[in-house]
Amino acid sequence: MRRALGYAVLLAAASSLTVSAPAAAAPPSPGAHERSSTTSGRASGAKPSGDAASSPSTGGRPRCALDDGLAAAAASLLLSGTQPSPGSLAKALHDAGSDLFSVHSLLVTDPGAAQRTAKWLAELDKGADAPLVCGQAEAGDQRLILAAVRGGSLTPVEGDPSRLRVGLAPGFGQPYVVARGADGASVRLAVTPAALTAGIVIPGSVERPALVQLVATGPSGPRPLAERQIGGKAATGWSSFAQSKAIGPSGIPQRVAALRAASDVPALRPNRLLATVAREHAVEVCQTGKVSHLSADGSDPSMRLRDHGIAARVVGETVARSTTIEGAFDAMVDSPSHRMALVDKRFTDFGVGVAEDPAGRRCVVVMLAAWPHAIPTKVGDLTAGH
Repeated sequence: MRRALGYAVLLAAASSLTVSAPAAAAPPSPGAHERSSTTSGRASGAKPSGDAASSPSTGGRPRCALDDGLAAAAASLLLSGTQPSPGSLAKALHDAGSDLFSVHSLLVTDPGAAQRTAKWLAELDKGADAPLVCGQAEAGDQRLILAAVRGGSLTPVEGDPSRLRVGLAPGFGQPYVVARGADGASVRLAVTPAALTAGIVIPGSVERPALVQLVATGPSGPRPLAERQIGGKAATGWSSFAQSKAIGPSGIPQRVAALRAASDVPALRPNRLLATVAREHAVEVCQTGKVSHLSADGSDPSMRLRDHGIAARVVGETVARSTTIEGAFDAMVDSPSHRMALVDKRFTDFGVGVAEDPAGRRCVVVMLAAWPHAIPTKVGDLTAGH
């Protein structure tokens, strides 16, 4: 059995929105990382700042390191009076030149902000597989804090608009990038040791503007780490958030079919066993709060299929969590690595699983396989199939 090289996992931006009201403590958003500090500068009433978010620490170390892009994005949102949402967060990050794409937000307006922020950061820190970075801004009595896990980075190389320098946090390896062109076509590029030093070149055959996503394997398995657009001002990674329509679990297969038809690849066959495996993993994601391909017992998608007596030539999986089902699926479509898995022409079958966590967020898993079949089981001298 051959395994797919590109499982895709995503913590959708919508899942990370937390707003605290003066009368009640806001629930934490598990599954990411934070840190904050102070930066200089003002923006007509909204100023980047860092006192509340920089003070909490874990084991004597600062919990959040300052990220200028997050601070600029927070100031932009407060200045415009825009409420944090998946679309507004993504646009503010893009406009700030940030390569972070899965960001948690906390808006505080009450006197208990410092204590609430410390608790929020501590909860985020528990689930992080890499250092937290933070940025925040103040306007009047409002303070907006943005935080994300910094597992890797994509940094433009000065003087070469097609080259991006790749950075990885300790514990991450097997990096590659997926570049999606303006025409929707995607290409996967290996990140060689030389590319880690000199930067990776996005070929001219990828139509600009292109959205480039860095993926690597870390303690929680493979996942996207950073995104950056090159060659143009029109954003390609956040536009569909504002266009999503409400769908239920039964609507995802139609969305998958439409996506594959638009990509001119064969339709997939619904598979009940794949749906069962997907649903079980969606439940685990919601229960543990960890948006990952690895189960608590360490099993990956291929192993989970085998536990159900199924093998396949190629196995793939996309995972997302958001406040709505459509938000989770939109995040998959917007993510180059997720989209590439969903439209991979090698796959023949799929199954969808959806679950809901205690906070009302939806965990969505799409399981993909190429020619799945029962694993033969020996019984005495005879061979039977499940």
